[in-house]
Amino acid sequence: MKHIIMISLLFIVQPSFAVDYKKDIDIFFKLLEKEQHEKAIEHLYTSNEWIGKHSDQVEQLKKQVSLLEESYVGKLRKSILIGEHTFKGVYTHITYLAVYDRQPIKFEFQYYKPQKEWRIQGFSFDADIDDQFEEAANIIDIKESL
Repeated sequence: MKHIIMISLLFIVQPSFAVDYKKDIDIFFKLLEKEQHEKAIEHLYTSNEWIGKHSDQVEQLKKQVSLLEESYVGKLRKSILIGEHTFKGVYTHITYLAVYDRQPIKFEFQYYKPQKEWRIQGFSFDADIDDQFEEAANIIDIKESL
């Protein structure tokens, strides 16, 4: 009986950890919609005390993301989750497709949970995604033909 209760608690508790990084990502995209690019990056990195919000790496990301202003790529229309892979409950890789007026942009987030809370481990975005989607489509075609 103790084992059943313990297993039940694991299923009840685990989703609350999973929500942490999803909430961060939702806030990130809401800030992008408001064209608060630097604030969006700062928000992501508040979860990781090992990476300062004003480190050279984060400052570079702020500059790069600020190029996604409405006058360049248009308005952010929506963000679509296209992949999420979690490894043993300690590392997760989440991929989103952001739909802008001009073109889609792929955003990737890596989160790490060394103890109880998820924290950002890495972040990247890429506007040159045609080859990646073509490769993925080819893999799907090959699997379906087998």
